[in-house]
Amino acid sequence: MNRRPPLEAEDLPEPPQVRALRRLVTTLTVALILGVSTVAGAMVFRITRADAPAPFDPRAVTAERLVIPEGETVVAAGAAPGALILATRDAEGRERLRLFDAATGAPLRALALERDGDAAR
Repeated sequence: MNRRPPLEAEDLPEPPQVRALRRLVTTLTVALILGVSTVAGAMVFRITRADAPAPFDPRAVTAERLVIPEGETVVAAGAAPGALILATRDAEGRERLRLFDAATGAPLRALALERDGDAAR
């Protein structure tokens, strides 16, 4: 009698679909590891940067008052280290950025804002 021993799982040839699936899973695993490593590295880089600007401290503003011209209204306000910034609009609709010293409230500069369509008029 001619009996063959049963084939072991390792002896069977791997179907092409399984081989392709194995390559795909390996590729995706490598891509996932690289992506997570990149994000983690970027986070560490951003957290440990020495030249990162210090966050604005509102306690640094010691000015008691800011004086803006009569007829102008404040439409936005912001702060930067050492300066307060007000966006104002006058009765004619012209807008300006006004910079004030954060410690004294003294006006530092006023910049007129023009939109592209306004400059042609």
